[in-house]
Amino acid sequence: SDQKTYALVGDGEINEGPIWEGALFAAHHNLKNFMVIVDENGYQAMGRTEDVIKLGSIQAKFESFGFEAFTIDGHDEDAIDSAISQLWVSDSTSPKALIAKTVKGKGVPFMEHNNSWHYTRLDKQSYAQALAAVAGSTS
Repeated sequence: SDQKTYALVGDGEINEGPIWEGALFAAHHNLKNFMVIVDENGYQAMGRTEDVIKLGSIQAKFESFGFEAFTIDGHDEDAIDSAISQLWVSDSTSPKALIAKTVKGKGVPFMEHNNSWHYTRLDKQSYAQALAAVAGSTS
């Protein structure tokens, strides 16, 4: 089938065994139409990802399992489009991995690199501040 399947995971989430079991399965069965996209923002619910479990190079890990992989700036839409296109046009029978390096809370100064926003709700005031920050960054 030519149908493409995507899985979006976070760098904290890939500390879990089922992620790697799935990666091994995809590589073993040459699932060439499967792409995992990893949001590598350096945080998970319990803190900085590297403080919980050191990951090293996520790209190298996926490549060691037989994936074709790229690491890109996850905030650069052109880089995202280009990498996805390059991975899909490949003649490789391997599954694909795209590691998107991002900044948690990007565009909202009081949220950037602030892990408390992983699980905190916005009140009316912080919502208005966040909306103003995002609106200002798009002009």
